[in-house]
Amino acid sequence: MFAKKELELTKIKEKNKRIKKILDDIGMFDPIYEPEMGFIEKPELLLTTTDDEVVSSTTLCFTWL
Repeated sequence: MFAKKELELTKIKEKNKRIKKILDDIGMFDPIYEPEMGFIEKPELLLTTTDDEVVSSTTLCFTWL
């Protein structure tokens, strides 16, 4: 089931590329829906952290002097 859904999403993305090209040719710039798998379909996304989710700051400590 998962592989079939990935295949269908790939087909949709290819069709969206063609639609974007056609819209560009006729001068329309409407947004096109881009489907993606969510957390239910890809549970490994729950355990993945992206760089924009991590906030860090650099602090220098000179107590050893």
